[in-house]
Amino acid sequence: MGLILMSEHRQAYRASQITLDIDNPTGVRILSVWYNMQIIGSVEGRISASGNGVHIRCTTKTQLTYAEMLLIRQQHADDALRIWYDETAPESKPVMILFDSKHGQSADDWLSDPIQLIDRYGAML
Repeated sequence: MGLILMSEHRQAYRASQITLDIDNPTGVRILSVWYNMQIIGSVEGRISASGNGVHIRCTTKTQLTYAEMLLIRQQHADDALRIWYDETAPESKPVMILFDSKHGQSADDWLSDPIQLIDRYGAML
């Protein structure tokens, strides 16, 4: 990720939740992201609507700036296209979008246990 030039609106942005879309993760990757995210808040996960990855949602203990949120997402293997979109999208567009359904398929229920998520997803450790 390069230098992030932000408007005053984005500089004033504060997030109390971070979402990640991780494609084709291993069980080890899911555990690593899950436990690292627990440092900053409570974590839940689900299988994405496509079934090709997982969504991780972290409700943070403190509010984060826009730049902090982007950096954390990059460090935790969030989909690069999602990060690029949120870096370049007009301010009127929402950020950190996760689809509940896609192409007629629904995302799984949110789980609070990473082992259940790994088992349900079928990831190899």
